[in-house]
Amino acid sequence: MTLQLIISEYCFNGKAVKKFLLIIYFSLSFTFLLTEDKKIKKITLIFGSSESKSLKRIINAIYFEINKRAVKFEIKLKYFSFARSYHEVVSGNIDGEVGRVQGIKKNNPEMKTLIQLKESLLEINICFYVKKNDKREYADLNKHKEIKIAYDSGYFIVHKLISKELRVAVDSDAHALEMLLLGRVDGALFLEFNGISTLNLPNDKIKDYKKISFYKAKVSPILNKKHHEHISEFEGIIKAMKKEKLINRLIKNNMAEIKLLPKPTNKSKD
Repeated sequence: MTLQLIISEYCFNGKAVKKFLLIIYFSLSFTFLLTEDKKIKKITLIFGSSESKSLKRIINAIYFEINKRAVKFEIKLKYFSFARSYHEVVSGNIDGEVGRVQGIKKNNPEMKTLIQLKESLLEINICFYVKKNDKREYADLNKHKEIKIAYDSGYFIVHKLISKELRVAVDSDAHALEMLLLGRVDGALFLEFNGISTLNLPNDKIKDYKKISFYKAKVSPILNKKHHEHISEFEGIIKAMKKEKLINRLIKNNMAEIKLLPKPTNKSKD
């Protein structure tokens, strides 16, 4: 039957016309439902624009991979000053934050509208490096009023842990290392992400320094409660990436790009 005959049949047959219209109606309804189901929720997370270069590269790389795997949401990173980011998230102006120390809600009742993921994105460890022949006790750095400590100014958490009089803010981990090696400071702080350090200490110098673990915490993303339906998928993606050791590979690759670590070889499995 030709197309013209089919059209003529429907035009002159009342039942056929009704049937034809019903088919169109249900087809459009089904298409609409499929389209609704495929809608991707855009979620904006804050990342402090003044964070360190190493941390910024790592976070960008991790969230790029999360977006590749996400089905029902897509994350956009927005860069604000660190001081402003907390207010924007708590007030609900922004959907969430890339990461905060786990348990932060306990002492901040204003965060009641937020949900922190149980699955950690990173574990950070702030380490203090000093000369091995330094005999001072460093269980509490703040009791030593005479010492000077270099650190990457992007590590804002240091501001809460170390008194202002002791801190010597520099623009990078490399600069902090330079000051440590030249003896311009008594010690320096470096971060470890999942046990991978931002300190690239020359092999012939390793024996001259000792490491003191100063502060350790797990960091997890935070979302406004209105996005609660995406928590399960979000946590599942992070869990899978950790199982594949992908997050650690991203950390190493990005540190290598800014010359904090030697470039990984193809044989590396971590």
